[in-house]
Amino acid sequence: MAIGKSKNQAFGYVKSKISNKLQGWKQKLLSSGGKGVLIKVVIMAIPNYTMSCFKLPKSLCKDISSRIAKYWWENGEKENKVYWPTWKKLIEVKGKGGIGFRDLEALNIALLAKQIWRFIIAPNLLVSKVIKSKYMRDHWMDKKPPNSASWT
Repeated sequence: MAIGKSKNQAFGYVKSKISNKLQGWKQKLLSSGGKGVLIKVVIMAIPNYTMSCFKLPKSLCKDISSRIAKYWWENGEKENKVYWPTWKKLIEVKGKGGIGFRDLEALNIALLAKQIWRFIIAPNLLVSKVIKSKYMRDHWMDKKPPNSASWT
């Protein structure tokens, strides 16, 4: 990751990896069940490590979600696709009538919260000590991070 780039440029590799994967699958005629499994298992796993360390921009998460939705609704033909339910309905749990895709923005926040929880629970880890000494001084949860703060 180069210094001086915008977040969208710095994390563009995640979007390009996902786009390349989806392009490779476009040639294959898959059932909706097959598409769902591939999206849940492969596509949703690609940004996990990056999202557990960095807060991705909302625009990037929305762009990735729209690419996934386009792939989900296409049927291998060049005609216009009809998006029957909204993306919010697709990310609902199966028990509530959705398909069970992940909301990338919510997942990003949850993974970052997991890291903070780890810093609180295991204060003797080296990474906990470094992050706490740099960013988590007095009442760090009440304060808004400064503009000069890192992306983590």
